[in-house]
Amino acid sequence: MKILFITFGNPDYLSGALLHGLCTLKDTQVYITRNLWFMYKGNDLKNLKKIYGKGFSYANRIPKDKKKLLNSDETIQKIKTHFFDVIIYANPMYCLDFLDIVKKEYDHNRIVFLDGGDYDFNLTYMSKAGNKVLYFNPFEMAQLYKFAKKLTQIGIVFKRELRKKDRNIMYPISFAIPEENIVNKVPKKQKKTATIIPGDTSTYIFDEEEAYFKDYRISMWGYTCKKAGWDCLRHYEILANGCIPYFYDIDKCPETILVNFPKEMIKKTNKLYENSGDISLKEYNDNANELLEFTRKNLTTHVMAKYVLNKIGIEVRE
Repeated sequence: MKILFITFGNPDYLSGALLHGLCTLKDTQVYITRNLWFMYKGNDLKNLKKIYGKGFSYANRIPKDKKKLLNSDETIQKIKTHFFDVIIYANPMYCLDFLDIVKKEYDHNRIVFLDGGDYDFNLTYMSKAGNKVLYFNPFEMAQLYKFAKKLTQIGIVFKRELRKKDRNIMYPISFAIPEENIVNKVPKKQKKTATIIPGDTSTYIFDEEEAYFKDYRISMWGYTCKKAGWDCLRHYEILANGCIPYFYDIDKCPETILVNFPKEMIKKTNKLYENSGDISLKEYNDNANELLEFTRKNLTTHVMAKYVLNKIGIEVRE
């Protein structure tokens, strides 16, 4: 299978996860239109520290021999000859290169758009105090929604923060974690809570990925929460390192967002955290192992890539 991955070239968690996942599929070749150098192995770690999120969890992981970079002329020629099986627009809000040609040459169910924005097209969000707060410019949000609906007429749209009312025209999608990031077993714990506290920048002390991961591995609990959007790479980093997330507002998460995430399991472990003075080591480890196994089976980039292709009618066989 041959896939064209059209991107604006900057780091992005959702598209990065999908690109990584596609590159793990057997007999699949992914061609990129801009040099996503940070995604492929062999980079100087000093350079990775300059990109978004310092490259933690997603960068520097795809083998170099998987990199297939096309120039514009090559891309156009291959589109016109139907060389690709699928066309994926990784960041359609920023890049719609070659769309006029793609629309002429490819069917609706072979064109994919990823909307990884934190917005769900509503104008407000619920604050911790239970009050609705104006969050986005109404005109801007109306334009974004109009744009997204137009894309649904051209191809299949996957939306990260998806409202229930848009479920009939878009598919839900969430972040994912490379399988290689997932620990083999729940590590021995040395402290109750991890260092990072969302929103408290004084706790964002890690410059090295390994030190960041280790902090979760030796911690029983890792704090996480809804930020601008419900989905956050931190949720997956905590789980992948054999730590249990304390996700204090997850009970408010809509059913069409974080659809693959173990929300019911986390609601249960939230209660264990709140009563952690009485929790036994066995009870903790039983829950941590259950979540770790769930992560390995459901939250990897490999699973994410299969999900996207299956939704557009391409069966992925292992």
